[in-house]
Amino acid sequence: MEVHAAADDSNDHRPTTGVPPFRQHDAKDSRVCGAQQKILVLVGSIPYLNLPVPSADITYRTLILNKEQDLICRVWGFYPESIIVSWFLNGSLVESTNTRWINSSAVETVYMFTPTEENQGLELSCEVEHDTLSSPLGVVWGVESIYRNVTGWSPYFAQIGVAKAVYFMSAKTNELTAELCQIGIGEFHRTRKEKGE
Repeated sequence: MEVHAAADDSNDHRPTTGVPPFRQHDAKDSRVCGAQQKILVLVGSIPYLNLPVPSADITYRTLILNKEQDLICRVWGFYPESIIVSWFLNGSLVESTNTRWINSSAVETVYMFTPTEENQGLELSCEVEHDTLSSPLGVVWGVESIYRNVTGWSPYFAQIGVAKAVYFMSAKTNELTAELCQIGIGEFHRTRKEKGE
């Protein structure tokens, strides 16, 4: 006689145990007791539940007009390790120059960029694809430039991203100066008032 803890149902994932009847095995009349176990086998991928999703940002040094510089897309806090990070220039895929792993859940990709007067208004973005994301994560970086000559100096103004940080560079000395910052801040505010911002 077999006793089952649950009926045999394909949707029932509880273990089913059974006790077979005692039976005689040899002349010495020994008894054997056995147990049956239903084993659930999963085929295919298991969805990731409550796994950390990646965060990303773009870091850069102070921009200098007509000088090639690196923009770094940092991505961190993700699991599993498999991840794709891509750079886009005005929506078109471009090649990053270097990818380096910081640790098992952080990576940086580098895009070499030269700010020029011609690329005023361009948009660079870093896009992250990962199993925990339902759609790619994008970080946008934009440049709006104003070029002026102030007593022989060529300050470079760059309004960048959401933070709208303002950088003032001297093309001749490549140094930040207090005079240029004061002139630049005044010019930046005057230009914004004229635009109605």
